[in-house]
Amino acid sequence: MDYKRIEFLLHKYLEGNSTIAEEKELNVFFTTNDEVPEKFLFAKDLFCFFNEEKSNNRAKIIVPRKPKNKSKLYYLTGIAASLLIGMFLLFSNNNAEEKIIYAFVDGKAITDISVAEKLTKEIILSATKNLETGTNSLQYASQFTNPITLIQN
Repeated sequence: MDYKRIEFLLHKYLEGNSTIAEEKELNVFFTTNDEVPEKFLFAKDLFCFFNEEKSNNRAKIIVPRKPKNKSKLYYLTGIAASLLIGMFLLFSNNNAEEKIIYAFVDGKAITDISVAEKLTKEIILSATKNLETGTNSLQYASQFTNPITLIQN
């Protein structure tokens, strides 16, 4: 065989530009010839390794088995999760009576509506009493509506 052609094909192969037919030609050359020039020894080792791996991989095809207990585990975890969610919803609804806060007096929340109404009435009454005492002194202000009558008197 012409070593120049092998060198050319090997260069194309290493660059990634070779065809399948050229790769087969290289494979046949390196696997059938025992005496190869020293500069091609790396390629002989490479092609021999590829052939060994092809033959080993075909013989050692292992089909993984599916575990039998996996489906039972999924069912059990699903049931456990459903029970936990159900218990959470059951116990959270019984303890969660919502209390409406109607007012805050001295930093304390008032949740009873009758107490809140009573306090509101007291506050409104005290505000109206203060308003009445404040408006008593304004009764003389009506005299200032007509300044001409004030000057004439």
